[in-house]
This record gives sequence, structure tokens and C-alpha cells, in this order.
Amino acid sequence: KTRIGKELVSVGAPVFNNNGELEKIVSVTRDFSTQMKVSKMIAELNENMSFRSHIEPESDEDKLITCNDKMFEIKTLIKMIAETKVTVLINGETGTGKEVVAKHIYKSSNRRDMPFIKVNCGAISPSIVEAELFGYEEGSFTGASKGGKIGLIEAANGGTLFLDEISELPMEQQVKLLRVLQEGNFRRVGGSKQIDVNVRVISNINIPP
Repeated sequence: KTRIGKELVSVGAPVFNNNGELEKIVSVTRDFSTQMKVSKMIAELNENMSFRSHIEPESDEDKLITCNDKMFEIKTLIKMIAETKVTVLINGETGTGKEVVAKHIYKSSNRRDMPFIKVNCGAISPSIVEAELFGYEEGSFTGASKGGKIGLIEAANGGTLFLDEISELPMEQQVKLLRVLQEGNFRRVGGSKQIDVNVRVISNINIPP
């Protein structure tokens, strides 16, 4: 293994003269770093086979298959946090697979059989975002459905709430969401009853290239 971390395979063979004396050594060095990474990936998959056997098979877009060292680190980190309740923030450029990572965390957690609710924060109108997230009681505003409506947070109770592009969420709603993270409860729009929820929150933001 070189100083910069590249893994090489080197084979040396002695060459003797007619008197049986060592004359030189012929050495052949080959770069097997790619093969090493593939072998590491296969070993990792075999190691996790028993763990993965009881989990619903992932769709192609949910799989994390890589030969990249940084991605191996991310997969290891996912294993460490998946079974915890910790809130997760995923940073990355557009198109780097942040939602795939979020689903991989969900599929690897003990909440895999509970709801996975995705919220595209940038696609919800600021005027209705509170009602969509927290739900509302009947008659709380003009046009409110009879009987009220549960919000996306309540719909994700027991499971995972994925907030896509959380930076697009109005600041006022981010403050109310903080109460859900800290206290595990909230009130619907127009309601006075406190609703307790057990939700694991995963969110992401885009970072410039």
C-alpha cells in the first residue's frame, strides 16, 4: 500500500548466473486497486446478507452500489445511524442521490415497515404549507374540509418523514417543526389538542457544485 493509499501487488523473481550467484531480481508491479474495491464490496454484501434477508427487497433506484471509498464510508455511517432515532441532514449537489441515501437509511432501520412520507418543501405553496404539514381542524379556515384533515407529519407517525429541500420551507414553519423534533408533539391548525407523534426526520439541502 503506497503512501497515498493505492493498493498494488508486486511479485519479484531472482535471476542467477551460471555460477549460481544472484545477479538481479526482476520485479513486476500491478495496480489491482479496482479489483480490491470490488472484492471489498462483495465481501460487504456477503457480510450483510443475513441482515438484509428479512428486509423488503430494494428497488433498483434505492440500492447503494459503489466502488468509491467515500461512498463506502457513507454506507458504514448509514449502518451506524439507521437503527437510532437521530435526525439526519443530507448535504449534496443536485443529482447526487440524496433521496436514495434517505430511502436506504429508512430501509435499513427498524421503521422499515412503517410509513415513509416524502415532502417536497419547495413544491408546497407557502399559504398552505402549515396545513399540509400539521393538518387542520374543521372550520379552521375558509375551504377547510369537513371533519378536518391530518397532516403529513401525523401521517408519518411511527415511520420516517423525509423533508426534501428543507431550506425551501418558510422559516416560521421551520420553527414549528423544531418543536416536533424537540418535544415530539404539535397542534393542528385551528386546534387546541396536543398530538403526540413518534417520527424519524430525514431532510436534505442542495449545496452548490
